[in-house]
Amino acid sequence: MVDQLAAPPADFATLLAEIERRFGVDPYTARQRLLGRGYSLFLRGSHKKLAPLLELLHARAIPAQLLAPQRPKSHPLKLQSLRHGDKVLTLIADNSELTIDSEVQVVAVFADLSGSVVANGVKQLLVRNAYQGAAAAAAQRHDEEALCRAISRARPVLDLYLLDAQGKMLGGVRALPGRYDPEGLGAARTLSAGLNLLALIEVARCCGKSLTLRSDFGLSNLPGCQLDTPLTDANLDKNLVALSRFGALAAQFVGQGGFAEAKGGGSSPLLPGLPLIQDLPVLPGRPQQNESVAATSKETDRAASGRPLPAPPEERRAVPHAGFRSWWYGILALFFFSGWSMAQKGSGSWWPWLWQQGVESGLLAALLAGFLLWRGLTAVRLKRLIENTPVSRIRSLASGMVEVFGRAERCYALVAPVTQTPCIYYRLLRYRRDSRNGTWRLTAQRSSGLHPFWLSDATGKVLIDPLAADLRPAHRQEGSGVGLNNAFFGREQKPDSDEKWVEESIPEGEMLYVLGFAAPRRRSGESLQEATGVRLRDLKQSPELHQRFDKNNDGKIDADEWDEARRVIAGEVASSRLQGQQERRKQEESLVIGAPPRRSLPFLIAQTLNEKAVTRTLWWQALAFLLAGLVVSLWALQQLFQFLPVAGH
Repeated sequence: MVDQLAAPPADFATLLAEIERRFGVDPYTARQRLLGRGYSLFLRGSHKKLAPLLELLHARAIPAQLLAPQRPKSHPLKLQSLRHGDKVLTLIADNSELTIDSEVQVVAVFADLSGSVVANGVKQLLVRNAYQGAAAAAAQRHDEEALCRAISRARPVLDLYLLDAQGKMLGGVRALPGRYDPEGLGAARTLSAGLNLLALIEVARCCGKSLTLRSDFGLSNLPGCQLDTPLTDANLDKNLVALSRFGALAAQFVGQGGFAEAKGGGSSPLLPGLPLIQDLPVLPGRPQQNESVAATSKETDRAASGRPLPAPPEERRAVPHAGFRSWWYGILALFFFSGWSMAQKGSGSWWPWLWQQGVESGLLAALLAGFLLWRGLTAVRLKRLIENTPVSRIRSLASGMVEVFGRAERCYALVAPVTQTPCIYYRLLRYRRDSRNGTWRLTAQRSSGLHPFWLSDATGKVLIDPLAADLRPAHRQEGSGVGLNNAFFGREQKPDSDEKWVEESIPEGEMLYVLGFAAPRRRSGESLQEATGVRLRDLKQSPELHQRFDKNNDGKIDADEWDEARRVIAGEVASSRLQGQQERRKQEESLVIGAPPRRSLPFLIAQTLNEKAVTRTLWWQALAFLLAGLVVSLWALQQLFQFLPVAGH
């Protein structure tokens, strides 16, 4: 059982690969079970099998425990009243008393039985993840105060589980709003039954040794802990049973050492400033300032400023590369060869004979060899160009072919449809297993299109227009079952084991290598004459006009004085415009890296950490294509020499 993380830890991809290799959990499933909000059942098995997995997760500071879960025999006792003394809280439930003091650990489960808060929170989380980024979504996950206030206005229930110093269960109490006497809260008591539950949490926090707050009931994938919505009288008891099951697992998790004060809600009170408790509460999902994240993430700065990303425009597709035009000559030659074949054999049986002639004459082999050699030489040329082009800092970019490294930042609210990862590009493929031979066959695909994005390094950032680029994403997720049909068709269907999906993407924040052409960005702005006219119109409404240009002090601007004003203002506007052009502009305001004007020059965007990885891949590609082209060329010559004597007869 895992307490999920809001953001992936360092070397997360390495961890996922090791989990797949050692425990057989695919990376997509492992990611879904490790990231989120709430508890997650990660894997079932024997203690011998799961103990190494627990060590691996603990080594990465991921809260996890091995549990042998037991269903609770009964619900927690119903709270009737309470007494609050000197750092001691006594809970009176079903004529028995439970005491919270400095030796008692408390696990508080604050839940909404209706499920409305959970549903709205998930929707807002997805929207915030799409339009403001993963860091803003992570900040929402930790907005405990807003979530608890929202729960207090729905159908709240508070379960308190008491543990001794060794983590052994002492008992549990269930507080229902308006069903107990809140007099024992003293000064913390309010007029709201829901907010009194929050006050009870704060009093228990002050009296106990520690308090772990869980407000994520309904979000976990623990067995038997799901909400049945919408809430009715018929399923109320079912949801209460699920809540008891969830609380027992949470108490067992904390009792075995899974307690983390900072993650469980921290030391900050849920009700800061009790006199202001009647103020209008903040709804979950509203942008909140998170200083610890904002100091390290530009994405959170954007979220906190209230400037969400725009939705991506219509899909942009690249035109075919000009290098393929040369193959029209081969197609034309094949067309004439087909016509000659039809003239020789007639239209009835010309195709089998044509194929035989093409193979025996070596023509088809020659076309294949030409394609392989062209691909090999293209790879060699690209490798040399990369090696001969120096890597530039973004601040020192100049127009022309450039080579830069940096981190990808989105311009649009683009999110991969299955993994919900903020990205600058994705492609989703669907495969179906062939019943005859068991191989996977591509049946459908969709992509995000090629949308502009930012590339940033330590010196600045520049706009990248990927239209017509050779994109090489390295992030790949594969899976099957739930979510596949929803991602393709917008609806959920029954999972099919004979179907799988593959998602390729370039996530936001990944390091990219870009080889392209830097050119000035096209700008639309007012002309010098229009700027002068605007300045003159403003001047007419300002006392500055008479102060500067009323030379005879008669209180009026005559024709000569107006002509002088127009001449002076035009000169000032021109001088200001010239001075602005001479000042060094930021790169994001002046340049864009895109496809070169000559189609023979490459435009490459690769998800990699260094240049050597790109050139090494190109070297192996060139070697493979050139060797294959050489072998096929020799075979084509052999076929041609054998065919010529036969054709002569």
